[in-house]
Amino acid sequence: MAPANTNDSDGGKGYVPPTFRIPHSGYKTTIAGIDVEFHLGPGETDDAMFIWLPNEKVLFAGDNFYSAFPNLYAIRGTAYRNVLDWSESVAKMAEFEPHFLVPGHTMPILGKESASASLNDYSEAIRSVYDQTVEGMNAGKGPDLIAHEVKLPEELKDKPFLVEFYGTVPNAVRAIYAGLIGWFDGNPTTLNPLEPKIQALKMAELAGGTEALAQRMKSALAKKDYQWALELSDHLKWLDDGDKQLARRVKIDALRGLGAREYNAPNRNYYFSYANELESGELSDVWF
Repeated sequence: MAPANTNDSDGGKGYVPPTFRIPHSGYKTTIAGIDVEFHLGPGETDDAMFIWLPNEKVLFAGDNFYSAFPNLYAIRGTAYRNVLDWSESVAKMAEFEPHFLVPGHTMPILGKESASASLNDYSEAIRSVYDQTVEGMNAGKGPDLIAHEVKLPEELKDKPFLVEFYGTVPNAVRAIYAGLIGWFDGNPTTLNPLEPKIQALKMAELAGGTEALAQRMKSALAKKDYQWALELSDHLKWLDDGDKQLARRVKIDALRGLGAREYNAPNRNYYFSYANELESGELSDVWF
């Protein structure tokens, strides 16, 4: 999302152990004449907290709230973030009825009504995605189908602090699915799928041969059907008689086409970064 140019040379001597641990019941103290309360609020991480200044009515939400749909799953790879806990922690924040809501990122929200409503809506949005995902799971649907079906409630989808600029609903759905029941979707077809090279051979056979598959791939790219071009390039790369350089070139172009259309910042960044690494030769054939 930004150039990796952070200078860590001033990082000090490394890990400094804590001298005081916040109990599960929370902790109240006074710092420089300001009353401060520490409250546990698991969400993005299990050890997350939020800070409440009772006299000033200021709530510091940390990374459990910011003006974008929350990153319930990070595509860089993370352990499962407990979505239900996250929703409940934000609802707990709303109970304080803050006059000033200070997120870990983005601008503060001012005013008791706006701050409280934002927290309540945020909690409801997270819970809705969770509940819809579980409903789909109970109906026997797999994660890919559920990810295309789940939507934010009509009354929440246009809220400025729930726009899918950072997190996305489809990514969240897949994370919830995997976090609750693992990778297997219950469909016996996916229990022991064919290895990628065998799938590619059979796809080429269906298309009428390797050259026909390559033509379908190029046609998809020309029609700006970028996702399909991307998927076909992944088949072509496995074929011994396939043009691997063509497959790589099409994949690069398809990734940049998808990136140009993508609003979500992490997804957009990943499309473009992957394309750049493919073009520079930094990625091995396994990743390609």
